[in-house]
Amino acid sequence: MLDKHEMAIRSVYYADIFGGEKITRSPFPEHLWPVMSYPEKIKGLTDRGFKDPHKMIASFPSILGLALENIDAKIKGLTDRGFKDPHKMIASFPSILGLALENIDAKIKGLTDRGFKDPHKMIASFPSILGLALENIDAKIKGLTDRGFKNPKGIITKHSPILGFAIENIDAKISGLIARGFKDPHKMIASFPPILGLAFENIDAKIKGLTDRGLKDVQEKVVLSPQILSYSFENIDRKMRLCRRLGGNYQDFLDYGIIFAGMSPKNYIPILRKCRELEFSPSPKNVFKIYRAKSF
Repeated sequence: MLDKHEMAIRSVYYADIFGGEKITRSPFPEHLWPVMSYPEKIKGLTDRGFKDPHKMIASFPSILGLALENIDAKIKGLTDRGFKDPHKMIASFPSILGLALENIDAKIKGLTDRGFKDPHKMIASFPSILGLALENIDAKIKGLTDRGFKNPKGIITKHSPILGFAIENIDAKISGLIARGFKDPHKMIASFPPILGLAFENIDAKIKGLTDRGLKDVQEKVVLSPQILSYSFENIDRKMRLCRRLGGNYQDFLDYGIIFAGMSPKNYIPILRKCRELEFSPSPKNVFKIYRAKSF
């Protein structure tokens, strides 16, 4: 047991870093680490290639109680299991450092047993999955199935963070999309699961912005290509300007297909050259024909 003086020193020091309320509410205040542990651990994490060790420790203070040798072992263990960027995974979800490698192995096996073809990719894209019980994952699969999604595992594979969304929030997003005139929100979510993480304010702003830019039947177009909801207006406007420079009508392109908004600008000049080579006009139909065939 720490004496009162040492306890006071540690409490004041870590309260300044983590916030007094967090320290006060800690169920194990006697386990606050020696003050020198903080700068030592910051240096150790920095030396190991972590860019924001302060954020990592604030997210998972128990790092201060881990030996650097244990952190090295976890990095090596993740690498040995086929993860290409264990540093990125740990930075995103520092609690990984507190998980036994046996538990990680069990999660990989559990995901495989449930029919997921690439559990490593899922975990790498959403490391927090390692902190979810397999029972919770089963409940999310069932919840998506009960809501009329035909391929819930496919949806989760596309966007693993969906495992962290409450079913109530998914219901609210479905209802909100219906209220905004979208006739098939299930299709939209299945096609572009990240839509579940978009605020309705952002969706409303994108619908208005697309309408203001001359796009007709916005709801219909967004259902076909919901990923446009994640594109910035800066990118869309830049592509519209480029379209004009190439002699095309951007409204025709948007009316023809929203894929135009997602096409990389670096493809425009090669596609235009291919149009000229084939003596095609730079119409939406011809541009998309070349783009989809990847013949430029």
